[in-house]
Amino acid sequence: MQENEKEKANEVSDGEAKLSDALFSLEQANRWIESADTKTGAGLTLISITFSIYAGFLLTRGLNNFPDNIKPWIIGFSITSFVLFSLAMFLFIWVLKPRLTKPADRKNPFYYGEVNRYERVELFVEQFKTPLEENAHRKCLLESAYFTSQIAWKKMRLFRIGLIISGLFFVASIITIVLALFF
Repeated sequence: MQENEKEKANEVSDGEAKLSDALFSLEQANRWIESADTKTGAGLTLISITFSIYAGFLLTRGLNNFPDNIKPWIIGFSITSFVLFSLAMFLFIWVLKPRLTKPADRKNPFYYGEVNRYERVELFVEQFKTPLEENAHRKCLLESAYFTSQIAWKKMRLFRIGLIISGLFFVASIITIVLALFF
């Protein structure tokens, strides 16, 4: 009899540990999402300012003011810079939009789309006062941790790609400006 009680106690403590791990994972994923969005905003600002300065430089210089042997290089790097700038802007804007949806056949009370349908917080809290299986709430929390982690991973991956493309944009822009100033 005592062994059954010990096994049940171990199962409960293991279940609590897994729930605690899921909550930690959910919290970390939400922080990663917030971090990706913040960094993306800074990246958008930086490349927008850089592009404005770069475009202003090229427009004030005018294409006719460059020697004929440099014009094709200036045009080539300018087109490359514009394409890289456009791609980086697209990726950074795409980062800001979460793209995962929960399965339509299940209701997860922790999913933001479900929480949003309650008009008042009291109505949301009320659903947890009804006797539900504890495992159902654990499963919902685990699903929330999973989906939130998926969103965080996609956002950070797109941010990294956008950052690399932004770096290439900066290099192409600097090469164009150096060509324009010194040749």
